Amino acid sequence: MKYTPEQITELLEEVQAAREVTPPGLWKRVLIARATTWLQKLTEIVQQQSVDLEKWKREALQQYPTPDAYEAACKALHKHRERADRAEASAAEAWKAYDNLKAEMEALGEQSSVLKESLSAVVDELKSTKIKLEEEQRVSLHHEREMCRLSPKLAVAVETLKEISQGERSSIALAHMAADALVRIKASQETE
Repeated sequence: MKYTPEQITELLEEVQAAREVTPPGLWKRVLIARATTWLQKLTEIVQQQSVDLEKWKREALQQYPTPDAYEAACKALHKHRERADRAEASAAEAWKAYDNLKAEMEALGEQSSVLKESLSAVVDELKSTKIKLEEEQRVSLHHEREMCRLSPKLAVAVETLKEISQGERSSIALAHMAADALVRIKASQETE
């Protein structure tokens, strides 16, 4: 027979009430008279509760982890927590490196704008120098051309002076020729 919790409570109350009502000298006789019935019922209750206890234990083991499974789960959780902590530390280091790199890139950006300005100034200076050199080259080329035109005239004047110094012509005639040559040279320089 399966006892309900109410029946178990009734049985315990019946035993307790019999003890309270029975005078102390008669309690042994009442106990002997009813002991077989009560023992049988109590034995059935203990057996029933043992069965229920085993059933609950099985159910609990199916629903809840065993101590070994719980320890294994705790170890796995601890292992995953350590991995998560390492990953978090790595992520923090990566963010720090990113922030440093970003700051360096911003600094490089500022430096590059300064370098661009400096380079622009250098380029402007080089252009100015190039223009000056081209002008000097043009003037030098013009002077060189003038020298080339004047060279034959100077050569004639030099030859005339040589002749004068060698005495082959009369000194006055030669001086007049040299003076005429120099006047022509000077006049050609002024017209150009």
